[in-house]
Amino acid sequence: MEAASVLENWDRKTDTGSRGAVLFAAWWNEVRNDMFEVQWNQENPVRTPSGLKDKKKAVEKLVKASKEIKDKYGALDIAWGEVNRFRIGSYDFPANGGPENYGIFRTIVFAEDQDKKKHAVFGDTYVAVTEFGNKVKASVLLSYGNATQPGNKHRGDQLKMLSEKKMRPALLDQTDILRNLEKRESLIIK
Repeated sequence: MEAASVLENWDRKTDTGSRGAVLFAAWWNEVRNDMFEVQWNQENPVRTPSGLKDKKKAVEKLVKASKEIKDKYGALDIAWGEVNRFRIGSYDFPANGGPENYGIFRTIVFAEDQDKKKHAVFGDTYVAVTEFGNKVKASVLLSYGNATQPGNKHRGDQLKMLSEKKMRPALLDQTDILRNLEKRESLIIK
């Protein structure tokens, strides 16, 4: 009953503060497509799958998922961002998004850490919104940063924006590029 209440009150999102998403994900990981009366159909992706063929089996899987979540995190309504994290080096922020098989648009896959929390291992790495017109405008996010080398200041420096669902202005003209220039190298060709 507690699990049903948590799922009923869930906002149906995987935002950092969404309570119920962790439980739903644990249950969904146990569910198979053949358990639905109407299986997933690419012609109707928003409304399928739907209806449970074997409600008793679905409840058994929910009980199993509930025990797993309660044992691991102490509560069924733990927030998505308390469990799922954007972590690189010293950066550690609450995550949003999730695996595509949960029906989530912001696709991010997580792997478990030693502290029972999970960190993003891949997913939406580059996002851009561009407005075309007399002057092109764009906002972008290179989610995990612009470098992978340990110690590089751009390794994970955009994770906070990813966590907050924010983007930064794209550097599209020479003035903006020069204002943000960190290093300049001249090549001499002989």
